[in-house]
Amino acid sequence: VLYLSISVRSMQVLRCEKVNDKLVVFVRQDTECFVGSHLTATIVAVLLLLAHSIAFPIAAQIFFSRNTDKLWTDETFRERWDFLYELQRPGYHWFFLSEFIILNWLAMGTTVMVEDPLMQACIVTIALVAKFLFIAIRRPFEEASQDWLQGFLAIASLIAVNLNLITSLGLLSNAREISTGLIVVVFVIFGLALIGLVVYVTYLITFKKKIVEP
Repeated sequence: VLYLSISVRSMQVLRCEKVNDKLVVFVRQDTECFVGSHLTATIVAVLLLLAHSIAFPIAAQIFFSRNTDKLWTDETFRERWDFLYELQRPGYHWFFLSEFIILNWLAMGTTVMVEDPLMQACIVTIALVAKFLFIAIRRPFEEASQDWLQGFLAIASLIAVNLNLITSLGLLSNAREISTGLIVVVFVIFGLALIGLVVYVTYLITFKKKIVEP
């Protein structure tokens, strides 16, 4: 949440538009761009985007790639760094990068492309579909329940993004009868998927306990 918030705020600072022959901040049109305090804010925003949004995940991946022998064997190393990769199977420690990519795409969609909901939906949809397909094919997580959970969350996010697109384009308001039915169907699908996920996770936990018990 903090990562996404910082990325969004930084991009909002840099988003300017021309109003009455004056370049102003898109989210605060009483503030002129690159003048006075906004110039300072721009420098800070650029540094945050470079260091926090871009450099941090790339540096983490390079660091892990150079210490692959310690990722799952060195306890001191794991205590410091495994919060980024602890759920992944050996060999898939880089998968955490997908979360950073999706978060940055979300930040771009809510700031740079705020006036183009179709482009927003396309960008996020591509990222979520790619994530879901990779999870379904490669199963990168240590626990099967995590594969199911992350796949379910990707599909849930995909449906939410596209429902938001349909709503923003006014398609539901022009088809009120379909709107109610669509909402009911979506909630039923979510409910069944959630129940199935809970049952599956419960089964896995119970099965593992039986194996551990003497």
